[in-house]
Amino acid sequence: MKGTKMPARLLGTLLKGLAAIATLAMMPPAFATELRIGGTGAALGGMKIIGAEFEKRNPDVEVTVFPSLGSSGGIKALVAGAVDIAVSARQLKPKEAEKGLRAKLYATTPLALVTSSSTQSHGLSMGELAAIFAGDMTEWEDGTQIRLVLRPKSETTTKALQSLSDEMGDSVELAHARQGMLVASNDQDNADALEKITGSLGVITLGQIATEERNIKVLLLDGVLPEAGAAPSRNILSTTSLFVVSTQDKPQVVEEFISFLFSPKGQEILDVRNHASAK
Repeated sequence: MKGTKMPARLLGTLLKGLAAIATLAMMPPAFATELRIGGTGAALGGMKIIGAEFEKRNPDVEVTVFPSLGSSGGIKALVAGAVDIAVSARQLKPKEAEKGLRAKLYATTPLALVTSSSTQSHGLSMGELAAIFAGDMTEWEDGTQIRLVLRPKSETTTKALQSLSDEMGDSVELAHARQGMLVASNDQDNADALEKITGSLGVITLGQIATEERNIKVLLLDGVLPEAGAAPSRNILSTTSLFVVSTQDKPQVVEEFISFLFSPKGQEILDVRNHASAK
């Protein structure tokens, strides 16, 4: 059978296409490894910044930080293989440790009483705070309505408020019992509400404010501002401990990321953003 001669233009196009395919085949994928991180919302901003620096040093790695799963959710995702690293605001429970997980404290950051940036007040006394949660004080000094942003009863921030005094414990219970109260289900929703609602009042970590660059005003509580790494007397609302959680037989890239997290550079990234380094 006689062959049909291919037009020169079509032949040239075909050869160029084959050459492009061959070139792509020889190129490595943009990211050879994906490192997935999930857990408590208080740690996610820091993980994104640490992850971006880690990618610069390891161009073949893509770090993916998932939206807030909570400490327990992140740990469950790690067990299920849905993430490679979990971040938690608490130590492992015995049953979690039995699954071959390892948790290591990497930083602490204090809780702070905060409001929206436009609020004129600069602070509250403990008595005023209790009156607000009890519903007896409803306005700021300039007449703006105080809008409480609560967290679920099981959250560490709620327990921290209740532990301030017996009066605060009762007042927090009253706040949760009132109809129509705003309850932020996770750390990012909490930050959004505190930032966007005029006259807001709630609790968030200084580290989350800094790593997410939130426009939120930190208030004095009984004349004291919280400070990362300071004595408990300065951090009246207590301090949140942040743990990095991994499996016992963790992949090499997880080992390398955790090593970077604890390196001088990794700790410096957090130190300048209101975290205190793990000692």
